[in-house]
Amino acid sequence: MITVEGELDAANTTQFSEYVQLRLRNADKLVLDLSGVTFFAAEAFSAVHKVSVQAAGQNVQWNLLTSAPVDRMLQICDPDHALGELRRAG
Repeated sequence: MITVEGELDAANTTQFSEYVQLRLRNADKLVLDLSGVTFFAAEAFSAVHKVSVQAAGQNVQWNLLTSAPVDRMLQICDPDHALGELRRAG
């Protein structure tokens, strides 16, 4: 499980993305817990989309736990829920 709290914005999304990509390399399952995220930028959505693509390519089962800011961005950027099964924490 990877847990993120606080803001995911242009200042830290690259570091977040690199960390998740590294952890995903040797995983067979992943839970990405964003339930503590208070701000979720468009760049962060792109990073989560990359996770989805890499997970599918590696046959990794993954789940995303969301917060209200993450949900808002997903409604805009992923209205058809292409990222897969999402659960709202809380």
